[in-house]
Amino acid sequence: MSDGDLAAAMELSKGTVEPFSPAKWADHVQTPTPETRFARGLVAESGGEVIGVAVGTGLTLNLEGLSVSAQTIMRRMVLLDFLAVRADRRGEGWGRRLAEAFLDRYRAEGHRAALANIAPARDDLVSLYRHWGWHVGAPAAGLGIQIGTDAVLINEKPVRTAWLPLVPEVRPSLTVVPGALVVTGIFD
Repeated sequence: MSDGDLAAAMELSKGTVEPFSPAKWADHVQTPTPETRFARGLVAESGGEVIGVAVGTGLTLNLEGLSVSAQTIMRRMVLLDFLAVRADRRGEGWGRRLAEAFLDRYRAEGHRAALANIAPARDDLVSLYRHWGWHVGAPAAGLGIQIGTDAVLINEKPVRTAWLPLVPEVRPSLTVVPGALVVTGIFD
């Protein structure tokens, strides 16, 4: 991602990433740390103009006592942290192609599941993500995932959590915790 691409991508993010901090975002996609070393930014261009951007990273979970290491979690689950397409280019399939290309890079490295957060005010995105094949939960419901032998509820923020299996072995189960949806197969 060039500096010009980053400036155009950050223009797309204005008003959607709170609080808006160009320096923090630039560091996130250009200067890996132990927490963001699996981070990526991908830009879609048409006619030399940036029309869309996807940014994400291996998921970081700081939970004590898990049977799976934090690094393994980062290498198996990816968070699609930000996806935007210029308003005048929406409806042309750029968002889906950009998300697919972005996730293909993680899939090729062995990531098995993707997560995305849908802000409470963005009910319009629920049908879009579902159309793309994502599973979308209820607001603030979190997501149950099986990590080793543990069933863990993550992301109980006031957002909807969407998840997408990147390999066929990742699937929902109602038997790990009877009556509760738990995503399995990520750490098999």
